[in-house]
Amino acid sequence: MAMARTLSQDSICSRFMAFVRRDAATAELRREIRCTGREVALVAENVDGAIVGEAYAVPVADDCSEAAFIVSDRSQHHGVGALLFAGIVRALTEQGVRTMRIEMLYHNFNMMRLVEHSKLPFTQQRIDGTIELLVRLPRRGAGASLAS
Repeated sequence: MAMARTLSQDSICSRFMAFVRRDAATAELRREIRCTGREVALVAENVDGAIVGEAYAVPVADDCSEAAFIVSDRSQHHGVGALLFAGIVRALTEQGVRTMRIEMLYHNFNMMRLVEHSKLPFTQQRIDGTIELLVRLPRRGAGASLAS
């Protein structure tokens, strides 16, 4: 809840791809970190133990999961998103997931740079004012590493 209170409306909009009230965003982030089954949720903490980022992935098909990320405004551009991205890739790969889908707004340049920097192959498609990225994940046990 503390992280959600510090998020700008732009960060909330980028994460949820629309205007979302802060209380609704907080409730959704809280629900996500209590995942069950094949869902994956990760949080990033700063040195003081405060949560500064969250990543969440949910299966949408047998070999595909949809992922979403958020990093507190003050912690952006410090590698938090890259660590969360690498952690989600690792967790999904261990589950045997082959494709990670990320839906984002056109102006979410940070997410696009993060995916490009990962060196994982991906395709993109424009859909109704958003971009859908399909990121191909390494095979389980392939020992692939992400660029950091």
